[in-house]
Amino acid sequence: MGVNYIMRCHGCKAIWDLNLGYGLMAGERKNIIKCFRAQSKARVKSMIEEATVPPYGFAYRMCRCDECGEILSVPSIVLGDKKFLESCPSCHGQVVLLDEDINKISCPKCKGKVTIETTSIWD
Repeated sequence: MGVNYIMRCHGCKAIWDLNLGYGLMAGERKNIIKCFRAQSKARVKSMIEEATVPPYGFAYRMCRCDECGEILSVPSIVLGDKKFLESCPSCHGQVVLLDEDINKISCPKCKGKVTIETTSIWD
């Protein structure tokens, strides 16, 4: 199941709209592959071709871009020690996974406290 969150910084008032998780369509490999950019599709396909259980390690996960500093959600595959995160859609920089514990996340712009609110659930 997917969840939409609004994350807000109390310091600089930055706002991020994040879709995290996955929906029912992720039950098929071809649908997962479609979520990634053309240059990533071959790598993703090879990662999930032998995985036996949907959603094959797929989810939109909360990340921070090392280049532009934005917080965003990107399609990703995590299978044990194998990991692939799509690059930042804005600047194409490398992204890093953020801790799922919101209390451990600070604003990448001002280092202020952030809060997160669930706005909807999607499938």
